[in-house]
Amino acid sequence: MAGGSGLLHGEFTSLTGSWVLDKSRSDVMEPYLQCLNVAELAIEAQAKCEADSESRNVINIDGTQFAIHKRTKINALTEHFELGKEREMPARSGTRKTMVTLRKPGDYSAIDVTTAMPISTGALHLLETRTLMDKGHTCLQELHLTNLATGAKCLTRRVWVRVPTTHEDRAALEEETPPLTCMPGPMTPGTVMT
Repeated sequence: MAGGSGLLHGEFTSLTGSWVLDKSRSDVMEPYLQCLNVAELAIEAQAKCEADSESRNVINIDGTQFAIHKRTKINALTEHFELGKEREMPARSGTRKTMVTLRKPGDYSAIDVTTAMPISTGALHLLETRTLMDKGHTCLQELHLTNLATGAKCLTRRVWVRVPTTHEDRAALEEETPPLTCMPGPMTPGTVMT
């Protein structure tokens, strides 16, 4: 199992913590990126990067706030949201609107993230769900993507394994950072990050 989850014992009831992608139990991102009409070269680069390196997410849910840091070999992004409030952020082709909600009030074991995002060829709708499993030691992420311009739909499932939180993880959550992508082709901030 990825990330050495054996180091953590007990039961966890919150998504708060550090997570490493379990590639052996996760869908690849190619169909998701194809649904976005991402250039083939960018899709190949993303697949190679994911195969060769660790994908790590750090999540903090605190009262009415949600923060997430997503780090891969080619990208690092930290975002902060107020739970239940739509947030507008600039994107390459307009304004991205995102809202993070708890599936049940006061329950930090499952969230839904709804995003409406313009792209150069139209618009996208993304429903991302994250749900704790295995006594909180794993998290199932589902990405329900609809390309409103083409009608294409894609469901991508990713499994994340809880790992010990590092000092670097905690520091990464402190301030919001824009995405740093070196991938070629038309990309929208947050497109590849999972």
